[in-house]
Amino acid sequence: MFRTTADLVKYAIDKKILTKDDLFTTDEEVWTKIKSMVDKDDNLKLLIDRANNKFEYKYGSKDDYDLNASCKSRVVDPLFLEGKTLKRISEIDSDFSKLKEKYSKPKEYYIKFLERRN
Repeated sequence: MFRTTADLVKYAIDKKILTKDDLFTTDEEVWTKIKSMVDKDDNLKLLIDRANNKFEYKYGSKDDYDLNASCKSRVVDPLFLEGKTLKRISEIDSDFSKLKEKYSKPKEYYIKFLERRN
């Protein structure tokens, strides 16, 4: 998940394992720096394992979660030619317009990490 990787990188920067300049180097250089500190930092190991999908997980709730991820939704509303005028499908099809409205709202997920995978 992108969010777990972002949390890992943010943590590494906060703990001075990485610098912001490191983000302009290669993936290999960044991973080398991060991995060099794994044995000294249990939280770093946890974040690496989460980013590498080594934990089972389930959808949590607003009251019980380890990670909150928001996803911007995208909906295609194609143009078509009616006579000599370009229109969007949502302009002429009210059912499509309602679906567009419903599915274009941002999605929010609450993730609860469970047991470590073998």
